[in-house]
Amino acid sequence: MKKILIYNRFENGTGGDKQRLLMVTKAIMGKLDGNAHVGFIIAADSKSDPNVIPTINALQNLAENRNIQTSFFVSRTGRPSKGKGPRQADLNVNIKDESIDYWASSPKSNLKGLVEDYSSLKSFIADDLKLFVISGWVHNMNEHSVHYMKETLKIKEDVSLLLCTSPGKELSESFMIAVTQHYQNENIFTIEPSLLKEHGYPILGLGQELCEGVQSTQAREDWIEAIRGKNSDLADMLTNHKGLVKTDPIAVIYCSKDNPGLKPDSSTHLFLDKITDKNIPLVLIGAENSNKSKWNNLLEKKGFRNIIHVGKLPKYAFLRGLRDAEHSMATGTFSVLETKAIGAYHSQYLSPHHLDSFQAELAMADQNPNLYTTAFANGQARLNQITEKVAEIMSLNLQTSETQSLQTIKKKAAARSPKSPPLSQPSLAHFSFLSVSKKEEIDRPKPPATQTDEESLKNSF
Repeated sequence: MKKILIYNRFENGTGGDKQRLLMVTKAIMGKLDGNAHVGFIIAADSKSDPNVIPTINALQNLAENRNIQTSFFVSRTGRPSKGKGPRQADLNVNIKDESIDYWASSPKSNLKGLVEDYSSLKSFIADDLKLFVISGWVHNMNEHSVHYMKETLKIKEDVSLLLCTSPGKELSESFMIAVTQHYQNENIFTIEPSLLKEHGYPILGLGQELCEGVQSTQAREDWIEAIRGKNSDLADMLTNHKGLVKTDPIAVIYCSKDNPGLKPDSSTHLFLDKITDKNIPLVLIGAENSNKSKWNNLLEKKGFRNIIHVGKLPKYAFLRGLRDAEHSMATGTFSVLETKAIGAYHSQYLSPHHLDSFQAELAMADQNPNLYTTAFANGQARLNQITEKVAEIMSLNLQTSETQSLQTIKKKAAARSPKSPPLSQPSLAHFSFLSVSKKEEIDRPKPPATQTDEESLKNSF
């Protein structure tokens, strides 16, 4: 049975990692039949533990609907050593054999029976693996991840690779240099979500169903009832409004697990400073108890007095609140893209500093909403391409005579004198269904590691 292995890293309990994994998985499974076995490596930190089982259940449902077999492997994320070396996102930091074995077999593990051990992972990879997917964080990996793929996981050079970054992030140059030295370039393809690139914003669920759900009378009623449980006067006031885009005289912040940030130039501070009427009701959605005091202290310092906390809400309800509010802000790359998809172009992004590039893209598109239309269409087209490409990969016998011939040539190339003149390094500015000549692939020398490469990318998500 032909196999696909998908890796994803969960950090800080955020929902975006789960949503990206589901999005990529849906695209990959789009045209697969029952003759496929998909494995998942989920590397999660302690804050993300509550997300692991719901994610496994959701992935199992996707697979069962297509009669696809699944396997799951879970590892506790590690930390890189100090100084030069692996980054926090690198595979060798996050995939640990002893951790995978613990979650699979320890009596204390709440995943026992759901996940498999490390030896099963190695067997999975060794037996007819056709595609290896890194569904996020490639922007923050380096050559250590590639070395781990090749030497420890034993992912063969003819396995196809799908490499994904986070919105607005570039593929890591040091990672891509290394991966194109060890894997066949014609088998490498990518998803780079960006307003500025042809991939656009690949994100499922931004079509007519989402817009109709948010526009529905039920979404408006659910939103007002959530307010009524905390402030009946405000709920009555909202009932008398029509509930159109940017017409409710309130401010709404969907903060979820995020704190407001401490730096004066953070997105939250800038957003609050632009609201001139400090008497306006300000509704916070989903703030955790550990962060409520931080939010209250900041808002009171900024002069806000009418602060209302509501808990978790159905998606359509809180998106309706964000859409209709005069001032609104949302955390999470997926959530803020959803606000744009429903026409709430005034809604700001509660962005951490390491996603300033994504924030800049959103600010540009807010001035020209047609850019969102194009980006969402291009993103969906990219997911469709992934679906077709995976179907092609799974239907082909990759061990063709051409591939075998290429392997023979590579062995001869490896035996050449190291004094052979190197070819020039092709540009790594953009990878998209990479198509590099076989001669370049064979002759490309391995560049020496430099401090510049290590320092050029920060640990970020």
